Amino acid sequence: MDELIKLREEIRVRHYSAKTLSSYYGWTRKFQTFVRSKPPALLYTNDVKGFLTITASTSTTLTKRVPAQLRQSSASGKLRHPDYTGITGT
Repeated sequence: MDELIKLREEIRVRHYSAKTLSSYYGWTRKFQTFVRSKPPALLYTNDVKGFLTITASTSTTLTKRVPAQLRQSSASGKLRHPDYTGITGT
């Protein structure tokens, strides 16, 4: 849950809305459930790809919520997030 505290602080520093925080929390919890709460340092690119693939393919409602560019980036292996430099390839 330490990651959720960091997330909340980052969103507050950047002055994002409460709705954005709520949305990020929801997606973060779903991702943590999917990777069984692995610490960010132990995550691999395939963890993120797998989550996005399952999320995008399980429901048309969820597909609409995941931006097309993000789905395409994950499918092509180009997904990179600067705040998670601990995520390695493969």
